[in-house]
Amino acid sequence: MTRPRFADATHELAIVARNLRDSRAAGDPKMVADGKLTPAQAADRLRVADAVAVDWSAYAAMQLPAGAGATQAEKRDMLAGALKVITIRRDRAHAAMLAECAWMGQLAIGALWQLVDAHVPQTGRIEPYLHWESYAAAVEALLWWQDRTGQASKRWSVDATLWMREQLAAGQGRLAA
Repeated sequence: MTRPRFADATHELAIVARNLRDSRAAGDPKMVADGKLTPAQAADRLRVADAVAVDWSAYAAMQLPAGAGATQAEKRDMLAGALKVITIRRDRAHAAMLAECAWMGQLAIGALWQLVDAHVPQTGRIEPYLHWESYAAAVEALLWWQDRTGQASKRWSVDATLWMREQLAAGQGRLAA
């Protein structure tokens, strides 16, 4: 996978991670009541979503997360599952947009945003599509970071930044000529 569009939007990714957790917290009780999940499954899903949200809240605050709460594989599986559902919603919103005005399918994302910003009356189906498209892109970025390890990981990036700040604060840093 190539570097996602929102890979560097750390604060926004933290918001999306919290939103994923909040969606689980709000939606899973109904799924339990409907018999689609057991209470234990719902609790497990919330535990993993909470771990992802905690990680990204720490990264956004330029801190290292504790790392407890869920395994890397559990976090990856949760994000992959969320992306699958969000992609379906995005594709449905895209189809609804095209059903209203097929010509919109020829436009790039930026042009669609311009139509929304201009309040063009025929574009009532664009905003839902753009919402799910952006949401899917953000979850793709979360998943992309989750798959990074070692020096390519978000954790290493934050750790290295913190180390450099410590070195500068201690007078150990110097600028290259």
